[in-house]
Amino acid sequence: MVGAIALITIVAMWLCDPQQRITVFEITVAVLLLMVFGVGIFAWARPKHLVYGETGHRAEFRLTMGTETHELEPAEVANMTGISNPSNQNVLLGQGEKP
Repeated sequence: MVGAIALITIVAMWLCDPQQRITVFEITVAVLLLMVFGVGIFAWARPKHLVYGETGHRAEFRLTMGTETHELEPAEVANMTGISNPSNQNVLLGQGEKP
């Protein structure tokens, strides 16, 4: 976005009259500052959205959005049978060790 604004500014300064170049520069600085303050306000108000992907968002809101029909109770989780992931055996054993 900043690159696009810089390119537009360069073209505008090249095409406009020399008396208007300072005005084009001032408008560009104002737009960039507006973007900086806008992102700063957004980051201050909702910082989680800057580091939160779609997967995390869906996982957090799956119950409220109706995509998850049943919430597991702690007792149900404790009774689940666990299985091992065979692809992780080499990582757990270390290099050069045999299972």
